[in-house]
Amino acid sequence: MGRALIILVLVSVSCSRRVPLLIPGEAYRIVPAGQANVLLPPPVANAEPLDRELRLSIGAARTSKKNCAVSAAPFGLEIRDGQWILRLPANAWWTSRGIMEVSQTLRPFLDGLTGLAQRRCVDASSAESLRRGVLDSMPARIHDSLMHGYGFPSADGIADLRPGMRLRVERVWKDDTRYLGTRREFYSVTANPSGAIRIDRTSTEGDDVAAALRHREWPRVEARVMRLHLFTNLVRAKRQRAALIAGAADGIAMAKSSAAIIANPEIGCAELKRTTGLAVCLVAEGLVSAGPEVAVTVNGASKFVPIGSQLRSVVPPKTSVIQVKRRFQGSLRPVEFTGDSVLQLPLSAGDEIAYTE
Repeated sequence: MGRALIILVLVSVSCSRRVPLLIPGEAYRIVPAGQANVLLPPPVANAEPLDRELRLSIGAARTSKKNCAVSAAPFGLEIRDGQWILRLPANAWWTSRGIMEVSQTLRPFLDGLTGLAQRRCVDASSAESLRRGVLDSMPARIHDSLMHGYGFPSADGIADLRPGMRLRVERVWKDDTRYLGTRREFYSVTANPSGAIRIDRTSTEGDDVAAALRHREWPRVEARVMRLHLFTNLVRAKRQRAALIAGAADGIAMAKSSAAIIANPEIGCAELKRTTGLAVCLVAEGLVSAGPEVAVTVNGASKFVPIGSQLRSVVPPKTSVIQVKRRFQGSLRPVEFTGDSVLQLPLSAGDEIAYTE
């Protein structure tokens, strides 16, 4: 499907007459709404007031089929005049619900987008691009904004892997009586020329004695879509599974594998590949921890921070000037805000921050 050009159309719920196109904003905006702050991405940044339903185009509908609508209230997608038209609830809707309610309400709609490939409306790659364009266009309470960027609320322990992330794996080496050492492995998450996600070990560090753990390192792998499942207090202690990385050729296989992993966190890789069509399966088990990090730039210096870190974690207290830029469809866009609301912003891969004390 290629990069989606997003044009915003604002439509009153009570009026079927089309209104002029509203040119999308050039920036992200953080705006107050009730007791919360909302992050508005560029496609909806100029949508006012907050109590109107939104309709926006997310690119050309390159399909000859007409019956390709997806509806799961309050969300919808349909083809109109050769365009995919997305229907979103008013910006204020996002502030009146907790993240788990938003996730549960949104999930059937996202599954419907993945199902467009099964319905032969688009191919699997285009369905995934369409899903990505939808998520990138959605407002969110500022604390919950990573849900759209990485696919799931953090409470689920699941994250879609995207370029600009890094995986940190820490393995402990011990015998029956004593601790012998620790080994840390770092894996980059990048996109290959065709757009598939690649995971590749970039460096290791730690105690020499822990080099005996080298055989447990993950090999370089690639898949069209990649997803990380973290297991905390979900798997029986005797198994000690910390994480599983799933890679699939399309969103359909990924959805099947995720459902199987959630239903049975101890499921083996062989069974996953046999029953769901999974292409890549990597596990971290034993005395090991694993976690995703995102790459950001602070005053010109690159650094990795744990996913979920807020902007306040990388700037000193009482900072007088803060400028934040965030990637949208391949380009950096400024984040507009008032007061100190931006300090609550969870950092995303590629963010650029500048400040003076």
